[in-house]
Amino acid sequence: MGLGFVSAVAAFLIILANGENPGLFVSSIAFIFAVLVLTLTPRLSKKYRVRHRLISERADDVIRNDTRPPVLYLRSFRDDKWIALAIGFKSIEQEMKLVLLDIGPFIAFAEPDNEPPDPGAARMYASQAQWREKAREEMLKAQLVSATLLVSGGR
Repeated sequence: MGLGFVSAVAAFLIILANGENPGLFVSSIAFIFAVLVLTLTPRLSKKYRVRHRLISERADDVIRNDTRPPVLYLRSFRDDKWIALAIGFKSIEQEMKLVLLDIGPFIAFAEPDNEPPDPGAARMYASQAQWREKAREEMLKAQLVSATLLVSGGR
């Protein structure tokens, strides 16, 4: 959809640069297309993420079905919220999953008492008081530990 928008704008600018009058009809179509792209893309992206949250896997199930040592992904839950603001259909975590699944099951902690996360790593749960100890245990089992650290800090 975004590429179609860029193409329409480019065609419109070429017509103008050649000194031709694009006409009211073409201008109206370009404007309507631009409004549709700018309003529908965030909405469709949100619906896509909501659907995929419903199929999030639990780390226990993934580890039980895949005997390879896992890949543990650590990041701040606050950073998750910043990353989730991106409009794209794939999150950084989804991109990482595509690569890291070749190494082992891709797991991460889920934020307690919050909506299901974007699809990506299979989620494990730990309370506020227990997450550090659980993270240490999982780090000892993991064959790779990946961490995302953004400026926002946080838990």
